Amino acid sequence: MVLETTECIPIQNDNITYTDCMEFSLLRFMQLLLYDAKQMSKEGFSHYPKDMGRLQEFVRKYNKIYKESEYYLGDSGKEEREEWACFLSRLDFMIYYRNDDCELFTCLENIYRFCNVFLGMKLVMDNEDQNLQLIAQKFSNRNKNIILLVKERRIGKKEMKMKEIMDLLLRPDEEYFKHVEKRHFVTNTKTVIYICINNVHKYEWTLTETYFEGKCEYANRYITGHSVIVRI
Repeated sequence: MVLETTECIPIQNDNITYTDCMEFSLLRFMQLLLYDAKQMSKEGFSHYPKDMGRLQEFVRKYNKIYKESEYYLGDSGKEEREEWACFLSRLDFMIYYRNDDCELFTCLENIYRFCNVFLGMKLVMDNEDQNLQLIAQKFSNRNKNIILLVKERRIGKKEMKMKEIMDLLLRPDEEYFKHVEKRHFVTNTKTVIYICINNVHKYEWTLTETYFEGKCEYANRYITGHSVIVRI
């Protein structure tokens, strides 16, 4: 499959285990923005641009963008994914599910924060749809025209028992066990980003989020979610 993601795989990060759905999605999204279309067509892989700023050390070690997603299920690809996930952990500007700042939350804001810090942009968090247009404009060139837009957004709210919420939580924390009898309103969000390159390669990036609604009394309001990019 061409430049899409696979399902998530387990990641080991300082004896902490989690999965890399958002981390790998960000890696593939960055690769979609940066790959050289001519080289990819000719050789089946592409190198990154020469100047990658804060990402330079990582792309020096893993310097190829592979067309086929199956590469990222082999030993070398899994090693790259694990190192990438660890690289993206414990950053003070990103949003995480876990209270130990591992495992990225699957939200649009993390995409924009990543683009600001690592890809040299100045996106405003509130300008969601405009931000996608700005990203597409920045990384389009004579060989690659990029279209990015929000294709679908659904937001639902419901009341849940804390016991039900705890079944969804991806982090161990004693504070939740103290409130097992409580009920909370929870928001569920689904966002689908449409990605089109040269009017030929078309993708959907689906992000789902589940989080405590309103002001949260817990250390972390983010509960669970998922992220995947598929070619359509």
